[in-house]
Order: sequence, then structure tokens, then C-alpha cells
Amino acid sequence: MACPPGASPQKGLAQVVPEAADPRSASPATPGDAPVSLPPAPPSVQVDAPLPRGGVLTFCGITVLNHVAQTGSRVAVTLAALAWGMSAFQVGMLSALYALLPMLLSITAGRWVDRTGVQQPSRIGTYLIIAGVAAPAIYPAWQTLAFASCAIGVGFMLQQLAAQALIGRGATTDQRTTYFAWMALGLAVSGFAGPLMAGFAIDAMGHRAALVTMIVTPLFALWWLREQPYRLPRPAANASTATARKGPRFDLLRDRLLRRCIWANLLLAGAWDFHAFAIPVYGTYLGLSATTIGLILACFGSAIFVIRVILPLIRGRIPPWTLVRASTWIAAAVYLALPFADQVPMLMVLSFILGLAVGSCQPSMLALMYQYAPPGRATEALGLRMAVVLGSQVGMPLLFGALATGVGVAPLFGAMGVLLVVGALQRPPVVPADRLLER
Repeated sequence: MACPPGASPQKGLAQVVPEAADPRSASPATPGDAPVSLPPAPPSVQVDAPLPRGGVLTFCGITVLNHVAQTGSRVAVTLAALAWGMSAFQVGMLSALYALLPMLLSITAGRWVDRTGVQQPSRIGTYLIIAGVAAPAIYPAWQTLAFASCAIGVGFMLQQLAAQALIGRGATTDQRTTYFAWMALGLAVSGFAGPLMAGFAIDAMGHRAALVTMIVTPLFALWWLREQPYRLPRPAANASTATARKGPRFDLLRDRLLRRCIWANLLLAGAWDFHAFAIPVYGTYLGLSATTIGLILACFGSAIFVIRVILPLIRGRIPPWTLVRASTWIAAAVYLALPFADQVPMLMVLSFILGLAVGSCQPSMLALMYQYAPPGRATEALGLRMAVVLGSQVGMPLLFGALATGVGVAPLFGAMGVLLVVGALQRPPVVPADRLLER
């Protein structure tokens, strides 16, 4: 990346703050003119030079390495708790802690990233993941497993928000969706690799040794983070001013555009989470074996990987809101058809189509959230999105589990389909000109 005139390249996490020229200073004063009181210059949105492709791939790779530890540790912590004689309730609490604290802290974390930049959150997040994995390996007890769940969950939340902010600030509007798609593809790979690595390590070496192996990828991520040669975008423009004006944690929901993005996110996240919960229940009702149910769920996961491979190729041909609406319509059609699907091939096809639909939207929604956020609050907006998605992951199984007990799963498929139709019927929002500026 080119350096500003007069600046020397620096290695590591240096942030460059180029000076912004005031256009009013270009008018020369003539002798004898009376002093003119100019109004204060409006806050401007300064755009950092985009990161080169190698820089984007570097930070996607760092996030993927931490995600391997996060997903692998969930398997290792759960199986270790069961092997060490803990109750099902204690195991459930450990699983919930992975999402609970990040859900509560993600908005505050987003404000912190907006104010300070990505350097500290990235490093502290990686340190927390390392500490969380190491604690139960050193001292096997429920308390250290609970600490691991909290530390790893919060640590990866910080790393993910920092990476999203980095891509948002270091990319142009045209590049942003593609870069988010690259990161989503990497996370799909690590979401598969982490549990697989943990399972092999547990069978080969035992639970404590498996936890030790989970330290390897975040240690490498920390080294890579310290040694990467790229200049990072500076903290958000006018971040300190924006921070001073911030009110309640959810005040961004007053913004109509962000509200619309959050609603679309919630619908598609709910469609994703409900499938993971409902297919095992529905398959059991149909008398399917565990292997068959696993194959149906694998079709969903493979579709997510496939769509994220081809998404960078179709991004320039389909506007983000068109893609979101089309995906919502497709997901609605799948859920309306599921109550009538009682054969395994049809269930596999519908799961694959649903995976294509919900897997295609995350990069577009991240790009839209970043674009529509008020100046200086983009990462806070991404933290709000994360809080809503994590809330869906915590609440959706509880809500639909209670409803399924009373009415069964098939009517809930139809209810989810109708809800998605309502979301798909909404037209794309009209975006004010100031939200279309480069950020």
C-alpha cells in the first residue's frame, strides 16, 4: 500500500491519519477585505486508502485461525464436561455462556472499536481465546470450563468485530461485499475444521491434551497479527465526537435504515437457527435414523459453503437488497414446502436450497450495515447486529422448543414461511444521499 508523502512504512499495527485539507483555505484573501466569519466546517467522512488484497486475506486468515479454536473448543469443552462427570444442566450452561456474554457486550465492544481502532481489540480478543483454552487444560474443573466459555466467546466476538471493522474501513463500497464474502467463506471452512480437529485430538490424546492443541491456532494468529506488514485504517472519523453523543445501548434502532437491516438479519438468522433445531425433531418424528438426519443437515452446510465460493462472482451482478429479498423469498418457499416433505431426498433438496438462500446474505447485510451506519458508529452498528443474531441463537431454540411441544414442528414450518413472506414483501428502503458516501 502506498504511504502518504513524507511518511515511512512501518511494520505492524500502525494506523495512518492523513491530514484533511479544508477547502475554504484555498480562497486567497485580498488586501483590504474585511474579516469574514465562516461557519464551522461540517463533519466530513474521510476514506482510508483500501487495503490491498493480500492485507484483506491476511486479516481474514487471522480471524479464521481464531475461529478454529472457538468452534473446536465448543466441542472439547462440552465433551470434557461430560467426561469429567458434570450434569446436563452444567453442560447446557457452558454452551449458553459462549453466546450470552458476547450478546450482552457486543454493542459496547463495537463502540470501543470505533473509538480506538482495531489494534487493541484484535490482540485482546486473541489473548482471551488463548487464556480460555489454556485454563481447563491446566486445571480441569467446572469453574475453569465456565471461564473458558466466557473468555473464548468474548475473545472471538472482539476479534470478529475488529476484522469486520477493518474490512469495512479498508475497502471501497464496491469491494466491501466481496471481502465480507471471503471472510464468510473462511469461517465456513474453520467451522468445519475446528470440531473435526477437536474430535480427532480427543480420541487420540484425551480431553486435556485436545484443549492444549486448540491453543496452536490462536498462538499462530497472534504471531501473524504482530508481524503483518500492512498499514491499518485509522479509528472511525469523528469517533470521539460520535461517542460523546451516544445514548442508550440500543439507540441505533431509532434509525430507519438500520432497523430495516436488523429486521432482515433477524428473519434470515431465525431461518438458519430454526432449521438446525427443527430438522432433528422433524426427522425423529418421521422415524429417520441419526445418520440420515445428519446427512440432511450436511446438505444445508454444504450449500452454505458452495454459495460463499461463488458469491464473489455474482456480487457485481445482483444489488445487495435484491439478493436479500430474493433469498428471503426462497427461504419462505422452502419453509412452506417442508410440512409436505416426508421423503429423505426431498428433505435433502430443500435443506440444500435453504442453505443457498441464508448463506448468501451475511456478506451483503454486513456491507449494508456498515454503509448505513452513522459516521463514527459503523462497528457499533455491526455489534448491534451481532447482539441480535446471538439473541436469536439463544432464544430461538427455547421459543420454538416450547411451541413444538404443544403443536408439533410442521405448523411451525408454515409459521416461519409466512413470517419470511412478510419480510420479503417489504420494498428496499430509500437511502438518503448522505448514506451513499464512501466510508
